[in-house]
Amino acid sequence: MSLSGWRTVWTWLKALPRKAPRAGAYQEPALPAPSGDPGMVWIDAEGVIRVRNPGPQGKTYAVLEVPEDAPITVMVNGQTVDGLQVVTEQDEIRYTLHEQRPVHAWTVEVDEHALTADVVVHYASGWRARLQPCLPCPHLVLHPEQILWEPEDIPVSAIETALNQRHIVEGRLPEGELAAFLQQRQSGRLQVARGIPPQPGEPAPVAWTVEMGSSDESPLRVAAGTVLGRILPAQPGKMGRTVFGTPIAPPELPRPVHAWGTGVMHTDTGDLVARHAGRVRRTETVLDVIPETVLTQSTDTPGVLLVTGDVALVGPWHHATILATGRVRSTDPVDHCVIRAQEGVDLSGRLTHSQVFIGPTVLEDHLRGLIEQILQDVASLDRTMQALQAHAPVTVRLHYGALLVQVLHDKFPNLLSALDLAHRLLAVVDVPVMIRDTLATLTRLTSEAALRQYTEFTELRACQVRMDEALALWTPGPCPNEATTSELGRLRDCIVRGAGTLVMTAAEACEIDGADVLRVRDSIIGGFCRIRHRVQSRQLGHPRGTETVVQTLESTGVVEVDHLYPGTVIVVGTQRHFIRSVLQHVVVDGDPEQVEML
Repeated sequence: MSLSGWRTVWTWLKALPRKAPRAGAYQEPALPAPSGDPGMVWIDAEGVIRVRNPGPQGKTYAVLEVPEDAPITVMVNGQTVDGLQVVTEQDEIRYTLHEQRPVHAWTVEVDEHALTADVVVHYASGWRARLQPCLPCPHLVLHPEQILWEPEDIPVSAIETALNQRHIVEGRLPEGELAAFLQQRQSGRLQVARGIPPQPGEPAPVAWTVEMGSSDESPLRVAAGTVLGRILPAQPGKMGRTVFGTPIAPPELPRPVHAWGTGVMHTDTGDLVARHAGRVRRTETVLDVIPETVLTQSTDTPGVLLVTGDVALVGPWHHATILATGRVRSTDPVDHCVIRAQEGVDLSGRLTHSQVFIGPTVLEDHLRGLIEQILQDVASLDRTMQALQAHAPVTVRLHYGALLVQVLHDKFPNLLSALDLAHRLLAVVDVPVMIRDTLATLTRLTSEAALRQYTEFTELRACQVRMDEALALWTPGPCPNEATTSELGRLRDCIVRGAGTLVMTAAEACEIDGADVLRVRDSIIGGFCRIRHRVQSRQLGHPRGTETVVQTLESTGVVEVDHLYPGTVIVVGTQRHFIRSVLQHVVVDGDPEQVEML
């Protein structure tokens, strides 16, 4: 072939495209390819990084690159490579591939009461880094691939052995269920043992033989010897066992909720028997039979009667004061009387010009008022005697003691009776010791024998100071939460201070205050009613326009009336309604929209 022919073939060969390098060799298309015989770097089949220096015609050395996030550490001549590194055949190149080991951990956890044991397993996959062999290239980027590394299985035998070593034997889970849980190869928790919790017993229940009823019903009265109920045997508890097989004693039985009052006898057979006739009083903590005293007024009846328990008033009563720690009942008229009952009243007769006080603190309030009146009388007696000492003739002063006795009986006739009543109230009212001691001292100092020996009131004045201090420190005790229901008949010109629920037939020109609920079967005409929550009445006011005021203290209170007459004022919370026309079937509450409707 001629020289021109060879040139044509050479030109054609130079025009042919070059073969692309294999995957793994780094290329920089933006840079011109090195001319001649450049340096090369590659990974052989055994995973060793090889380097070849450039030939006689080469002008560049091989470059090794380690990315920042690559799972590999490369050392060139003992120095860690970070980024680009020029390498030669004389360099010592070593590398370490990173890995993350898989997790297959488990623990056995026992709760604080040792009633359950759980196995807690945790699986997490790992990975290994691997370098792939590649062809020689001027620029080699080391970025190993990550190969998934699965965790190993947790053997059932290992868990079973751990349970046996810890002596977890009670309520063990079958081995097959444990193996099925582990085969899922998922993190989680499985209960592998369960103890037996102890079973608490039941306290001795009471099987009532009489119908106690609710607080809204009429009081239950029984005769002496009535069996109120029977205490049944208590149910003992059952032993339990921990997962370790240790016995667990059942909790102790709670103490009986009820205590038996003096009016209830507990027999050996478990019967609860009424010791005497009276009213059954049952609260959350006490069962008792309250005795009832029957009283008939006569000419020699004291003006003030203090009764422990219930009182039954027989016949009409006038101008008397009845103080009772229980309930007061009567079916006859009561006029110009003061009745204080701690547990309610049942006064179905007509009440006129009387005062009725109901609630657990009525006797305590009465005692406080008595003591304040006693202090006023003693202070007035002191001032009187000071005036006598200053202005009386000498002959009078020689008989100072006798004069003092005469002044006490003439000017302060109620002082001694008030002291006597106060001492009787101390038997049923809990007061501080300082008040008891001071009352005893006042009684001694105002006796006739002591007064005849006095020439001045120094000790008596000291008693006044001590009593003032004691009254200031005297705070009422806690009141029981039980709700009482009191029944009253027709009232006229009466004052009622109640607690709980008041149910009455009618009220005319009366002042009723303090109760939670007031229910009137007939009408409320005139007067003032201030109730805490609810008032129910068939009629409020009178066609003649008698002014009648009914108020509920709570803003959510309700007043329900069948017939409402002009002149009536209804106050619910802060909402005030003045009735100017006859209305029927009205329910008044604190809703502003209803105010506009009325």
